[in-house]
Amino acid sequence: MFEPGPAAEAGFEPGDVILKFDGKDLPVVRALPRIVAETGIGKVVDVEVWRKGKTVTLSVKIGEL
Repeated sequence: MFEPGPAAEAGFEPGDVILKFDGKDLPVVRALPRIVAETGIGKVVDVEVWRKGKTVTLSVKIGEL
């Protein structure tokens, strides 16, 4: 079972693969933390994920760690 938390509340599901964050391609997964850290708190961004054979776009509000 997926633990409740910010990712689940944003609509992410186990197995989702993030393809784009705020319109930016992610050539390697390790690029994601830096891109997220450079995004302003409270900004709402689109996150494109690959889920069960198709792309899904989630609207995610950036929170503070």
